[in-house]
Amino acid sequence: MKREPTIIEKNSQSRIVQLIAEFCEGSQQVFADKVGIGKSSVSQYVNGTNFPTNVRAAQIAASFNVSPMWVMGFDVPMYDKENNCIFEHEGINDLIEAAKGNTPEHIQIATDLLNRLKNDK
Repeated sequence: MKREPTIIEKNSQSRIVQLIAEFCEGSQQVFADKVGIGKSSVSQYVNGTNFPTNVRAAQIAASFNVSPMWVMGFDVPMYDKENNCIFEHEGINDLIEAAKGNTPEHIQIATDLLNRLKNDK
């Protein structure tokens, strides 16, 4: 038996639909290309059969200059208080761009490496 999506998942689904409508002329392919993911993943998000991981939500957020927590469906503003990207730290968008197209395993390896570097300070 298929479980019902949570309210957070439903919010995430509707927000992805909103981003597609507002920024991609209603095209799932344009959204997929902009984020750097497959159209099948976008279709699953739109249909509610799958939901973005935290890493994928951050990737989507960076692509559209919105809050990743908003993309994930939490009750937060779409934009931060200055209407800018939540990722203002220098270089963070470079990291997200570099993550596009990588496997979850490679992203985890990179995350582990960054955490080790942080702990070496």
